[in-house]
Amino acid sequence: MNPNPPIVCHKAPKFSTTGIWLGQNPLDYSFPLLTLQLALVFTTIRIIYFFIKPLKQPRVVAEILGGIILGPSVLGRSAAFTNTVFPARGTQVLDTVAMFGLMYYVFLIGVKMDPTLIKKSGRKEILIGMVSLFLPLIVVSAISFPLRPFLPKDLQNVGLLIFLAALLSVTSFAVLVPILYELQLLNSEIGRLAMSSSVLSDICGWMFMATFIVMQASSVSAMEAVWALLSLIAIVLFIVLVIRPASLWIIRQTPEGKPVEEIYILMILVLVCVIGFLSDMIGANSFNGALVLGLALPEGPPLGSTIVERLDCIISGLLLPLYYCMSGLKTDVSTIQNLGTWSFLQLLLVMGCLGKLLGTLLPSLYFKIPFREALSLSLLMNAKGVVELITFNFWKDIKLLDDQAFTILVLSTVIITAIVTPLMRILYEPLREYAVYGRRTMMNSNPEADTGILVCIHNQSNVPSLIRILEALHPTSQSPISVYVLHLVQLVGRSTPLIITHNLSAAPPTTRGSNQSERIINAFRIYQERHEEGASVHPFTAIAPCATMHNDALALALQKEVSFMIIPFHKQPLVDGGIEHNSNIQAMNRNVLGNAPCSVSILIDRRVEVNLCPQSDQVSYNIGILFFGGDDDREVLACAARMATNPSVYLTIMRFFHPDSMKDRSRDRRLDDEIVTNFKSVNMRNDRVVFRESVVKDTEQIVGAIRSISSENYHLLMVGMRHERSPLLSADITDWSECPELGMIGDLLASQDLNSTASVLVVRQAHVRANPNLNQVPRANIIESYGGQNSLHREQGEESSVRSSIPGSSVRSSRASTLDLV
Repeated sequence: MNPNPPIVCHKAPKFSTTGIWLGQNPLDYSFPLLTLQLALVFTTIRIIYFFIKPLKQPRVVAEILGGIILGPSVLGRSAAFTNTVFPARGTQVLDTVAMFGLMYYVFLIGVKMDPTLIKKSGRKEILIGMVSLFLPLIVVSAISFPLRPFLPKDLQNVGLLIFLAALLSVTSFAVLVPILYELQLLNSEIGRLAMSSSVLSDICGWMFMATFIVMQASSVSAMEAVWALLSLIAIVLFIVLVIRPASLWIIRQTPEGKPVEEIYILMILVLVCVIGFLSDMIGANSFNGALVLGLALPEGPPLGSTIVERLDCIISGLLLPLYYCMSGLKTDVSTIQNLGTWSFLQLLLVMGCLGKLLGTLLPSLYFKIPFREALSLSLLMNAKGVVELITFNFWKDIKLLDDQAFTILVLSTVIITAIVTPLMRILYEPLREYAVYGRRTMMNSNPEADTGILVCIHNQSNVPSLIRILEALHPTSQSPISVYVLHLVQLVGRSTPLIITHNLSAAPPTTRGSNQSERIINAFRIYQERHEEGASVHPFTAIAPCATMHNDALALALQKEVSFMIIPFHKQPLVDGGIEHNSNIQAMNRNVLGNAPCSVSILIDRRVEVNLCPQSDQVSYNIGILFFGGDDDREVLACAARMATNPSVYLTIMRFFHPDSMKDRSRDRRLDDEIVTNFKSVNMRNDRVVFRESVVKDTEQIVGAIRSISSENYHLLMVGMRHERSPLLSADITDWSECPELGMIGDLLASQDLNSTASVLVVRQAHVRANPNLNQVPRANIIESYGGQNSLHREQGEESSVRSSIPGSSVRSSRASTLDLV
């Protein structure tokens, strides 16, 4: 460290100005200068990000580049610009604000972080984390120390070489989470694996930090090293033994559904400053103290989520970019003059990245992770960010790095991150994981085998309607169903997504914060008890960001091999008669529809109060089926086949024809006719099934028919989603569509203009994906039989036939089909 730092003299700071009209320059005063700097920094960053975002670059790259452009490397080369906007007297204030924001950002990272990831880590996470840490550490150390005698004098410091090797080897949780969030990979398989591995790496990083503090103190005396270590332990113990129990007490004092009191939040925010001061006082750096404090606070609601909601926008959106920009402002490309320094640092960085790449790739392949995913994980573990910049700035402040080395390391950090992120986007597509070959549909499910059904729930208001639909499907010991209940909860106040598997046989827990999930689970527990011979319920809770919530639903559908999925509509009725619109749920629904490995249905829940009880003859459930033809409508009829066996369900199937439909000889029309004929023949004696056929000429008559149907006394209306091939439905209807994901008819049925009280289930059948491993993919399965002698039939050539028997033939009376001319 330089014993004689330079002395800079400037005028005593003045804070506010009386204005330009009195002859004063506002930029001579601290506060106006700071506001101009903040505005300029923020605007520059947003402009840069606007241009590099199409290149798949993360925001951190724009933030550092913004500082470099405003700094001495570009605009700062003009003395007039520097003296006006970033004068030496204003740098201290700007640095202070940036460091303050950084301290609270690191605190928020700690609050969001889940320390239990360490306990949850399996053999795969531990091995990947350890090998990816120690292999680059060994490689970089093996290169740097033999070359030490030939290095420039400022790079021969043994401590610098050791801790530079350690820094290049550690992958920090604080660096990974923002990148994973931006890539929308937080709850992907790769994202979870990366976070678990990085937590183990972070532990080693903290050990290096403690060692660095002790080594710094030992350079003065051995006793100073002892006191430094003891004071560090004392701060950690105070946080764990005093502050954490106090935070748990605050949670117990907060009533369910109520916000945490302001005084508690303010006390915690003051504590961040106190712990930061104590950490700086012992040489541990305020950021490390803030991180430990954040880790000690319980993540998630109510305390963790409240802190994040109050601070995240201003800290992550304004003050953290300021710190990145300040690092760029200190970067001066013109200082890179020594080829030896540049070559050595580049060699270390390249070998560190290669060591990290191999250290992650090899154990990943050992655990049979596909090469493309393993390579993506290896690139992700090479990401650099805030932790590296904090360290470089700290080393620069204590003169461990000179301006040249600092500039090289900052530029290298930007380049590595700029390369890694777009490569990750190209290599890894999480939705590719959900592709299946063949169909998982209700038509193809064997009624005598266990049929898997996944229901997704955002809030408990959807539960009654979902249970009524499941009861209508009539689970029995001869035709059982497995219901996978997924309660989707928005990730707030934590960084780590979570999947919780609940045990229905266990007593309901009394843990705070899980009451809504428990009420949902209890409702399905009652459903299972009522159908213990025919239905098994498997509840899960997924806590994830809204933007990637669909990943958990798709992954569960794939893992459990379900045939049918029910997801709620994004518009929900309110108690006061209004409609709540949730664009996050709409985006999730569209992602599920586009990538689901099974058939998907969207439930428009109008909360018809009907207590469906299959054991009682006094309660009925009236369901209307609208059949226009096509894959999706045939899937609806397959669901209706199960419902027809339920003695409490009354079905009305309404088939619509075009006047010229008798001339139609298309494949779809033949399949429609065959499945309808089979359905009618099996239910000929079922007096709970009514079949109506209507001839309609144009769109206007279809709308009129739907208005008439919606006024009838139905509890549920079901229709297919896609009818592109139907001659009845013209493209004109699409122009009226408010929600294209519902299809033409589904959108009409969901419209508030109908004033209908019936809920609506819009069904989309799973589509076939080509299997590259097969020379020819079999044509789609048609409907499997229900009851009696079941047989599976496939299309054979163009003249395929549909043969199925549908339950309900034991009912004695019958109802005639009617033909209506509209």
